[in-house]
Amino acid sequence: MDTDNPTKLLLALASQAHDTDDTDQLMTLLREGHTAWCEGLGEVRRHVTSECQGLTDEAVRQRCADADEVWEAGMRRSEAVSRLAYAVWQESPAAIAYSELADHAARLGATLVSEAFE
Repeated sequence: MDTDNPTKLLLALASQAHDTDDTDQLMTLLREGHTAWCEGLGEVRRHVTSECQGLTDEAVRQRCADADEVWEAGMRRSEAVSRLAYAVWQESPAAIAYSELADHAARLGATLVSEAFE
């Protein structure tokens, strides 16, 4: 498995998750996937930040709008670019694959977030 490429890794992990109902294995896949998800988001953030450096505020505002992300009044440019990067990442095949992995795991009771119900 290519652990240096978060996209390939997340797609592979999602495929593995689809083929199992073992909650221990799903927890392992979730942990590995979460790390890759964070790395992938970081890569996209660096890429989007680099792309936006040469753009005017209006061009960044338009990129945000194109990604259904609003550059809200009072928001700094760096915040808008970060939100844009997150929106771009969330639409990527890797992020979607991780969401599917997490949804599958959650249906079987495996999550990275402890929940207490009373």
